[in-house]
Amino acid sequence: LTAKGETSDKITGLDVGADDYVTKPFDVKELLARIHAVMRRTDADAPVDKKLTCDKLVINLDSYELIVDGKKVDCPPKEMELLYHLASSPNRVFTRNQLLDEVWGFDYFGDSRTVGLAFYRIEGADYFCSVGMSTYNLFDEVCSDEDYENMDLKTLLAERRYKRIYLMLGINELGMGVDSVCNNLSSVIQTIRNLKPNADLILMANLQITQNMSSKSSYLTMENIAAVNRYMESLADNTYIFYLDVNPLYCKESGYLDEQYTSDGCHPYGRYYEEWNEFIKLNAA
Repeated sequence: LTAKGETSDKITGLDVGADDYVTKPFDVKELLARIHAVMRRTDADAPVDKKLTCDKLVINLDSYELIVDGKKVDCPPKEMELLYHLASSPNRVFTRNQLLDEVWGFDYFGDSRTVGLAFYRIEGADYFCSVGMSTYNLFDEVCSDEDYENMDLKTLLAERRYKRIYLMLGINELGMGVDSVCNNLSSVIQTIRNLKPNADLILMANLQITQNMSSKSSYLTMENIAAVNRYMESLADNTYIFYLDVNPLYCKESGYLDEQYTSDGCHPYGRYYEEWNEFIKLNAA
């Protein structure tokens, strides 16, 4: 399930092993029908071996154990999944986008950008992000990162001290309408402020999309993204809540993301994620 609808993308997806290819926006009934059709063609009850042995390396995703030369090694879950993915395809060279797509699930807007920032992480920062995260499910998600495992956001905020909290949401749920997104953002912000009243909250503008990408959707448009960003900016009091907008670095005067910075119309190339992180550090509240 993806937003990439070009014929070349569909061919690539099917060539690398996909049983079907569905593009956004989609009809839920059709999606369920396609899922049932694939399940009928496969043995859904067949056991999947999630243990991989490669020389002195043993990766077991059933128990999330990593054994190197007979010794157990601590490893964050997502890094173990990445290692398993790489070891499963020896002698294959992956691009960064392929790894994000196949391990993280790169085809979700907004939060895939957060995954990209985490990939080129700021040292010492905790990242709470997952594919499909939105203002609707933020507090229901359970995530893991380098320094914590299987925690929901409320627990993470309750157990840790943070001087600054950066929030970037509002893309995945644009199909629900800008007003709904803004109402949910208000609720999310208030909850975070209640949990961490002494931390600065930095609302990060959602990065824009190209004109070509915007023209393909009735809801994922430059105008709707800009409306959500303007709403976040209006919430900044510059005392406890701040607004940080990276768009001037990468967007044209028209407001669209410049095509030179992206290959798919919405996600920056890797080197620009690194620049984005530097921008965040230089403009810390």
